[in-house]
Amino acid sequence: MTAGQPATDLRGPLPAPPAAPHPAARLDEVDLQLLSALRADGRVRASALARRLQLSEATVGSRLRRLADSGVLTGVHAEVDPGALGRPLQAIARVTHGPVPLDFHRLAARLPAVQSGLSLAGDADLELHLACADQHELHAVVAELRLAGAARVQVELVLRRLLPEAPALPIAAVTAVTAVTAASAPQLARSAVA
Repeated sequence: MTAGQPATDLRGPLPAPPAAPHPAARLDEVDLQLLSALRADGRVRASALARRLQLSEATVGSRLRRLADSGVLTGVHAEVDPGALGRPLQAIARVTHGPVPLDFHRLAARLPAVQSGLSLAGDADLELHLACADQHELHAVVAELRLAGAARVQVELVLRRLLPEAPALPIAAVTAVTAVTAASAPQLARSAVA
């Protein structure tokens, strides 16, 4: 270890810039209903979706495949309560890089408290979502981040996680569907049956 180098090397190159955004997918009302149903309950079966939307299972399956292939539907995930796993203390750590940026993937692999993170543009460079066993582990994570070269670590404790009762779809998607004119409505109805 050389002078000035942190004891734990969690530094790395800057992350690659995100790929160019893909153009907004053309979603119709049926697509939005499918996405809304999956956001409300990711375990719902295609047969239940078909009954709910009055479509065939084959239509639901092909639409879900199209939504996945086009990158609109990127996955379905389970929500896990960190407290049930012995990590009741949740916090948000906003990290400002030092001279060398920290590598999120190394952080997550080395620090089990790191649950997820966001790369930011603004005052902080990273936002880490932490779930710690206790205040001692939280303190140790902050110390580890500073040893790794973080210029600044700001921690805020999570009091309660707030989620909408029925997760909403982005406004842009809803706006795109409501922009359908009366003239194209019959075509939309035919595509919903296909």
